Amino acid sequence: MRKPMKNIFKRFKLIVLSTVLFVGCENHLDVDTFNNITGSGFWQSPTDAVSYAVGLHADVADLWDSGNNTLNWTDGRSDLFTPGALGPRLTGPAQLHTQTALIGGGDWTSRYNIIHHCNLMLREIENITFADVDEKNALAAQAYFFRAFIYFDLVRVFGAVPLVLEPTEGKVAEENLIPRAAVDDVFAQIKADVDRAIAGFPDGIADKNFVSRAAAYALKAEVYMWTGRALTARNSPVVADLNTAIEAIDAILAASAGSVSFVDTDWKSIFTRQANDSPEYIWATFYDYIIGPQNNVHDAITLRIDNVPVEMQGTFPIAVTDEGLNRIQIGANMNTIFKKYQTVDAHDDPFDKTDVPPYTDRRDLRDINSIVDLLGDQTTIVCIKFPGILVEADNRRYWDNDIPVYRWSDMLLLKAEALNTLGGNEAEVVNILNMTRNRAGLADYPGATDQETLEDEILDERARELLAENKRWWDLIRSHKAGNNVPRFMDNRGDDSVDPSLWNFYYWSIDESVLLKNNTLVQSPGY
Repeated sequence: MRKPMKNIFKRFKLIVLSTVLFVGCENHLDVDTFNNITGSGFWQSPTDAVSYAVGLHADVADLWDSGNNTLNWTDGRSDLFTPGALGPRLTGPAQLHTQTALIGGGDWTSRYNIIHHCNLMLREIENITFADVDEKNALAAQAYFFRAFIYFDLVRVFGAVPLVLEPTEGKVAEENLIPRAAVDDVFAQIKADVDRAIAGFPDGIADKNFVSRAAAYALKAEVYMWTGRALTARNSPVVADLNTAIEAIDAILAASAGSVSFVDTDWKSIFTRQANDSPEYIWATFYDYIIGPQNNVHDAITLRIDNVPVEMQGTFPIAVTDEGLNRIQIGANMNTIFKKYQTVDAHDDPFDKTDVPPYTDRRDLRDINSIVDLLGDQTTIVCIKFPGILVEADNRRYWDNDIPVYRWSDMLLLKAEALNTLGGNEAEVVNILNMTRNRAGLADYPGATDQETLEDEILDERARELLAENKRWWDLIRSHKAGNNVPRFMDNRGDDSVDPSLWNFYYWSIDESVLLKNNTLVQSPGY
């Protein structure tokens, strides 16, 4: 079943499925319309359900592309990035942490659009006759997964949100009529849907652009880490939730049936253009310049060629024409985190064409393969982690790497975070740190092993390892240390590590256009 889905995915992902299957519903929160998105000829056969599941993947990938600005919702609010010199981005109220009730509110329309389609698929799949019940269960598992995934996104961004479990086809959109559900109720539904997904998927990953049982375990780990840390007072974790997160992480390798493993050499090789070429990837959103969008970061980060000094051209991935305008660059704190340690052995500086042995560069290999200090003065630092492909015939570089949503190093470091929060696991925590450090050319962790020091070290190590993978902002919230790392949060909100009232400002205010359509909604706390 999975291989045919891949073929459909590659051929129709955004060209057909997003415009035919989902037509008429994309803005169902923007206008009060009645949605009849499928004709009487649809939902007749298992193939219809397969096509619809592909469409769900397509819409999620579309959320992560540059046009939908997922970066603005996640790491754009963190210390990883800062506005670039040319056509700067990340200058909105949410990224500057200056949101108010009237300025900078968020619109959850596109995410509820996906939830609608999950609900519709779960309803209609029950009316289709399957020769293989396992195929039906695996298809339903994808809808359960995405409903949980999107609600997890919503509850982290907005806090309490309307909880809609039925499709809006044929009636006014239900989420326009009901109030926000309590955060605990939303998480209860997320956890139930994740468990349904795990139960429905078979073991194995036939294609890493599609969600799987292993991906569902990764999602479960993130969810339980959130309820175990982010929603509780500092140093008062929910022990049962952290243990559940650890159990979920420990289940991933078996669920992958050998498809996922730690790459202990050549960190750069992990980040191939296609997810299926990387043993570390568990699930990655699919991009291909020929048929779909580009990914959500690098068309905005990387410099175009006429802004690169001549002596550096050809030493790292750059845009050939004007599609890379340095709208975003690496933040000063991220640069400091990368410079904290030096490698054991000196290595080649790939951005110095005159560099010959004996080499002297001792930068973290993730640093040298992720970012480049363009002018050598730490004022223009750009990201080169996902290089895409240069198509000389088009005179253009396409930033179309598949972007990992979950990969194994992410899960290992998340486990280290859980173990450290529980306490008494210093040796295992340091062992995980050493796995990722050693692969990056660094020596074993040399610092103190008290809980607070290790917490900060895990935060830094995740920042180095997971740069541009949309993880940093969530990491800072779980530890309640946004203010300690993001100067603009500290300046405009305060120190969230000591003042829990500031946690309200982790959440977005709701855009006034959304509030006007539903008088049962109330503005987010703090606004």
